[in-house]
Amino acid sequence: MNTRTLPWVIDILDDGLRVYRRYFVQYALAMLLGLLPPAVVSILLNVVLINYLGSGWVILTSFITVPLSVLFFVYIMAVLSRMTAQALRGERPSARGAMRIGIGRVLGMGCWTTIFGLMTSLVIGGVAGLCACMASVGLMGGASALFSGSGSGGFAFVSFSVLVSVMGYMIVIGAVAVGAVYAIQAFALEQRPFGASISRGNDLLFFRFGRNIMLFFGAGALFATLLLAYAGALVGVIGLVVSSVQNFNVLNNFLSSPATTSWLSIVGYLTQIVLLPPVPIWMTIVFLRLRAERDGGDLEGRINTWSAQFQPASASNM
Repeated sequence: MNTRTLPWVIDILDDGLRVYRRYFVQYALAMLLGLLPPAVVSILLNVVLINYLGSGWVILTSFITVPLSVLFFVYIMAVLSRMTAQALRGERPSARGAMRIGIGRVLGMGCWTTIFGLMTSLVIGGVAGLCACMASVGLMGGASALFSGSGSGGFAFVSFSVLVSVMGYMIVIGAVAVGAVYAIQAFALEQRPFGASISRGNDLLFFRFGRNIMLFFGAGALFATLLLAYAGALVGVIGLVVSSVQNFNVLNNFLSSPATTSWLSIVGYLTQIVLLPPVPIWMTIVFLRLRAERDGGDLEGRINTWSAQFQPASASNM
């Protein structure tokens, strides 16, 4: 990893956010179309099971909705990636054209994403254990400070340790999610068989492994920061509601009411619509740049640019 890595990562993140801002409406509509089917299926299944079988059978919906949600997530990430490729070619992103992906290819992407998630779960477990150890050290240090009489210092140390642990865990989760979205780029942007698509993605990943890992963590850090900001705002709103309502029964009825549940679901879907699109945009940009660099497309483009600059001068001298 050299001194050019950080500017390269920042350049990709900045370019991705620029593309997202320019075509925000197109990406938001595509996300909405991708999230509606699994949401509708989940609601219908819950209603049917509760009405005919009772609330105890609702857990059965997870065996249907979870695989369906994974497939639709993979599919919509591929659609957003194809839309980004259109934008990078100078075209206006079209969800209609980008959605033309065969069911077999979607299943292949879903299988590979699941395998990738199982492999990276070991990393998540290790990092979660490390974060838990850091939090434990912070709590023990804060507790000793509290018992020694420095209450404010102990509380600050505990708060800082917990915050660092949570943020570190979220960054790693974000980096793994970003890597999973990268894993489907070869399926979404190229027409190769299942095994060849996996090999293609791995070849480009290890071609510039250090830079790619740093990009994954940089994108994961941005995503985790936005997610924590959303979670903090939501907790703050709920806290204001709780503090303003003195009657416990009224508060319980409010939190358990269908209107509140629906509102929280809508907020969750809107959050996904707003926060998720930058991830496939970033991964599409890095995949296409790595492909151009690996296959010589970048060199060919430079040669063509150089030839175009010197051709008029050469012709005028003849």
